[in-house]
Amino acid sequence: MSREAILKVRESERQAAETVREARARAQELIKAARTEGEALCREAENDAMAQRRELLDQIAAKTEELNQHSMEEAQAEAEEIRAEVRLRRKIAEKIIIRGLDSKCR
Repeated sequence: MSREAILKVRESERQAAETVREARARAQELIKAARTEGEALCREAENDAMAQRRELLDQIAAKTEELNQHSMEEAQAEAEEIRAEVRLRRKIAEKIIIRGLDSKCR
């Protein structure tokens, strides 16, 4: 081969090696950028999920409180009915006992 051809081959090899080095560097930059972007997207998704979970837990807590309040109101109403029934039965029992004592005393 001529000296000129050898120089051209060497120059082409040098340029190819430089192109490969630049491509590898660019690929590393792209990988790093993709990783950074992916991590940011993951953090954002985690934050969104946590916000949604907090909102859902708040809704559940509010619903639980509402159901608890409703149950307490029903229980109090039922307890008042039972108290009224007990008072009525106590009065009836007192009257029966007093009549029984009164009849024995006569």
